[in-house]
Amino acid sequence: MLFDILLLICLGFPAFVIAQGSLWPAALPLAVRSPYLNSYFNSVAGAALPNQWPTLWSENKILGWSGWIRVDGTTYELWGQSGTATNLTNVEITPTHTKLSITADTMDVNVTWLSPIEPSNLALQSLPFSYISLEASSNDGATHTIQFYSDISCEWVSGDSASLARWNTTKSTSTTYHMCTRQSPQTATEIDNMVEDASVYYSTLNNDDASYQTGNDSIVRGDFRTNGGLFNSLDTNFRAIDQNFVVLGHAVDLGSISSTSSPVVFALGLVRDPAIIMATPSGNQTRSSYFFSEYGTVGDAIDFFLGDFDNAQQRADDLDDKLLSEANGVSTDYADLVSLAARQALAVDITVSQSSDGTFNTSDVMTFMRDTGNSRRTNPVEVIYAAFPAFLYFNATWAGSLLAPLLKYQASSLYSRSYAAPDLGASYPYAAGNSNPNIFGALEDSADMLIMGWAHARFSGDGSMLSEYYSLYKNFAGYMISNNVVKPSGYSDADGVDNTNMTNLAIKGILGIKAMSEISSALGQDDDASTYSFADSQGHLVSTYNELSSWALIYNLFADKLLGTKLVDDSIYTQQDTFYASQADVAGSHGFLYDSTVPDQVKSHWTMFTAAAASDSSVRDTLISMVHMQAASNESAGVFPTTYSADNGTAISGQASPAQGAMFSVLALNLKAQSVSASLDGKSKKSNTGAIVGGVVGGLAVVALAVLGFFLWRRRQRQKQERSDSDESPWGTKHTTQQMMSVGPDYSPQQQMYNPYEDHPHGQPGHAPSHSISSTTYSSAPSAPAPAPPLPVPIISNMHPAPQSGKAGLVHLAYGTPTLTDRTRTYSSGTSNPDSDHQATQLRSEVDNLRREMEEMRARTQYEPPPQYT
Repeated sequence: MLFDILLLICLGFPAFVIAQGSLWPAALPLAVRSPYLNSYFNSVAGAALPNQWPTLWSENKILGWSGWIRVDGTTYELWGQSGTATNLTNVEITPTHTKLSITADTMDVNVTWLSPIEPSNLALQSLPFSYISLEASSNDGATHTIQFYSDISCEWVSGDSASLARWNTTKSTSTTYHMCTRQSPQTATEIDNMVEDASVYYSTLNNDDASYQTGNDSIVRGDFRTNGGLFNSLDTNFRAIDQNFVVLGHAVDLGSISSTSSPVVFALGLVRDPAIIMATPSGNQTRSSYFFSEYGTVGDAIDFFLGDFDNAQQRADDLDDKLLSEANGVSTDYADLVSLAARQALAVDITVSQSSDGTFNTSDVMTFMRDTGNSRRTNPVEVIYAAFPAFLYFNATWAGSLLAPLLKYQASSLYSRSYAAPDLGASYPYAAGNSNPNIFGALEDSADMLIMGWAHARFSGDGSMLSEYYSLYKNFAGYMISNNVVKPSGYSDADGVDNTNMTNLAIKGILGIKAMSEISSALGQDDDASTYSFADSQGHLVSTYNELSSWALIYNLFADKLLGTKLVDDSIYTQQDTFYASQADVAGSHGFLYDSTVPDQVKSHWTMFTAAAASDSSVRDTLISMVHMQAASNESAGVFPTTYSADNGTAISGQASPAQGAMFSVLALNLKAQSVSASLDGKSKKSNTGAIVGGVVGGLAVVALAVLGFFLWRRRQRQKQERSDSDESPWGTKHTTQQMMSVGPDYSPQQQMYNPYEDHPHGQPGHAPSHSISSTTYSSAPSAPAPAPPLPVPIISNMHPAPQSGKAGLVHLAYGTPTLTDRTRTYSSGTSNPDSDHQATQLRSEVDNLRREMEEMRARTQYEPPPQYT
């Protein structure tokens, strides 16, 4: 560590000593409580910390916010960019705190940003306020005359600095708070990722030594420099935000001290009411932040929030200690990651509706997530799925409130599809719904919803949502079975990859159906439960029969571990671990590609799911260290992105995304399953999807063993030949990939490849573009340098439908790969599915064709019989 500090000093960069080891992120979280109260310091290499302005998560919008200390008549700026610079000596990041240690002449100052996480208090968790506290002690042993000052500007309330603003100051019995908002707020509207209907609040406790002032920035700050205090005066000349920037300031005079006896505390909040507008069959519903059900006004909430600081600080310290103790039990790198991800994952809006009499209906809690870092989508299913481990870890009930808006909308007359919607619309904070979603993501989203629905019930013990939305869940499961989830074709995964027969997508689909079986069992629907269950496998289905060069991180195995389904045989986890371990040295410097058909892209959230699913702790720790390498890199800007370059860590998309809740996936596996309390009125009925299950998975057993044996033998023979041809790599001939990418007119290199579905309404400026891979060509290039060897892809096994009383068995996986092919596809926008008997006949016909092809191949090649596998 000493060497690191000396090196940084020699390079002219600020010296950082990070509490959790080697973490030095490209951005430091400050006030992070909601999609719009989401501020950071830019801490890339060479940044002048702390003497810079905080910014929005996008790092392209300055948020006026400064802090000062006056020592014996001389002022020093603690943060901001308009005064005498100070020296940063230490940075510490915990799940709830960012702490800066700063030297200002003869005083050492601790500046702490605290964004509380309140697992046991929903009102406080929903309150979009953060603390900032200041403490000081002399470094020369003497007493000094000390005053503190801090202010904000109105830049927090609009993405357009030419907007007209208004402000006021209120003094209650216990606090003084400033407020600023636009003169003409624009409801549920964004400009440059900033919402246009918010009010910003800046407050502190009343005492005889506190003063306040609003006015031109140079005047208010100048008064503090000269006098060490403010004049309790107000500027009422309302104007544009950038016209003689108005600042809203507070000052506290501590007198002559050697150290502060207690912190000087300020509170920053960004409040919107309504927080969300949600489409319902009876019209738009306005939803307020949940804290309004506890505190009648914002002023009441501020009074409580500031008065509760000591208790809040203790709760935060206790939470940090508990979380970091558990995370350090995995590794120090892992502790860094959960510290950096916690606030980012929980930056959501927790809302409540109002009854007809105007009272808040606290039984109707819904949480809304913005697709921050990618688009303005509301409650994007694939992002919620990635973030889910964090919500389960802190309070599994919160996970249910994330699903509630999606389920309520899809169970209403506004939605008629039999598969899950990918989101609630593309214009956060307006949850308009998505009544006509692109079908490409139907399997991914439906499986996600089933897995998350059962995970919420399993870890909260609350099965009420299973009962309420059982028919909807059955629709999702029925759609997946009817559309051959075992061998998906014509569908894309969470990241828009649409290879035929994707193993990852098939695994997720099978686990989604298994989750449906568990849901049915919890509700006493035994016939449905057995319909959706699987018996012990007798063989294997190879997803792709002619290409062994592609590969992917099989991150969807995480759901098997999380739900405890044990559908995947332990031997498969062992084989995956062995392969990951053997190839770690040849991966990109910032990690494994998440899919070989998408060049130079690492997905930190899926890498962490893969790490959590690993059975070998050394493999787990290796994958964690890869994510940590990017998180700890400050060579390029970007708030802890989900997607970045494998070679240099440059952010591609997902900056500040809540999907980084995936960092909690390892800890989520330690959660204790609860007894699920649920009931369903009416008699259970046997689902007609049982025949479809048999048709999909039963008929494929005939050739599964032969297919697996042949390809294992073929791969072994190929590897022997390649080893004899090249001493440089055991993988032999290089495969080069050429891709033609079709992108929308608003394509941005920083946000490419995120749009999961081709026609999804993301095509607004600054949003993720439509993006699809049109073709991939593999060609032999013997003279090229040997590439990183491909990872093996486990192939979904053949499964038999379970007998009525049967117990779910194992899904054994063989190794193979999906193939990316040229094709033109036509999709029906309807929801009808082919007759189950017809589909079963088609599948059996396909199996017969495969058998004949294999017999012909055997006759041509005269290969020796493969070994037998069971």
